[in-house]
Amino acid sequence: MSSRRETTTSTLRRLGADAETVVSDLATGRAALPRLAMGSDDEGVVHVGIDREGDVVRLDLDAHWRDALPPARLGAAVTDALARAAEIRTGDWASALPRPDAASPVPPTPPAAGPLVVPADGDTSRPVAVAPGPAGCVVRIAPGWAADADGDAVRDAVLAAVRTAVVGPAPVATAGLGDVVALQGVVHDALAAATAALPPFMRPSVLAAVDRVHDATTTALALPVSSQAVAGPALRDHASALRRCLHLVDRPAGLPEAAAAWAEAGVALTEGLARARSRPPVLGRLGRRLLRAAG
Repeated sequence: MSSRRETTTSTLRRLGADAETVVSDLATGRAALPRLAMGSDDEGVVHVGIDREGDVVRLDLDAHWRDALPPARLGAAVTDALARAAEIRTGDWASALPRPDAASPVPPTPPAAGPLVVPADGDTSRPVAVAPGPAGCVVRIAPGWAADADGDAVRDAVLAAVRTAVVGPAPVATAGLGDVVALQGVVHDALAAATAALPPFMRPSVLAAVDRVHDATTTALALPVSSQAVAGPALRDHASALRRCLHLVDRPAGLPEAAAAWAEAGVALTEGLARARSRPPVLGRLGRRLLRAAG
């Protein structure tokens, strides 16, 4: 038993070190993020700015936008401008990532997400809505409201809707091994699919980092643990981190933050499982029995 425990612990430490390397590589990319990435629609009437943290901080709407766009097209124009700002920000990040070893197989490029069909939204009680989409999000603007509202009111409402403050999901109370393994696969697929928006020459570095962490964490999850009770806290924390990754990857230009959270979650999981392995519950039960016997 002692030998197996040492082997498992050393394996977890090796996997954690590998994930830490990815964390370091991703930090190199984050240093290249622009202070402000601006994107515009085809007509040049909507301009969106995303800062280094991935938040939409600026939205300029041409005073005469109605001369170039019908109100029903405004939502699509905002979506286009937002997507282009996201491409600039994420592209600068991906370009700065270390290139994978040429001798290593390049992960396959995931299929591009299909078009998202968004129904017309005529509800003036909720004039602006944001839904997940292939490029990060799709903005829906009620045409009737946009046609009649003041230009400044339209701009302020749209900016408020597309701003994406990082408020992660609620922590996970409990998580079994099967739940975490399934969620691990869902997040991996979401991250891989998000790279489809990158130019082809940028994808290998991002996919290699994502797959490297995935391999380390799935291996860690497959290692023997003393009991569910021992691994429980590490699994619960990992499930919470994975849910945060899903939250981040749905944001406009959220891939850099999601990838960083993904790698950090891998490191934390391996460290948590290694700590759990160093304190098997059987020793705690034996200690309590000895104390009772001594008393």
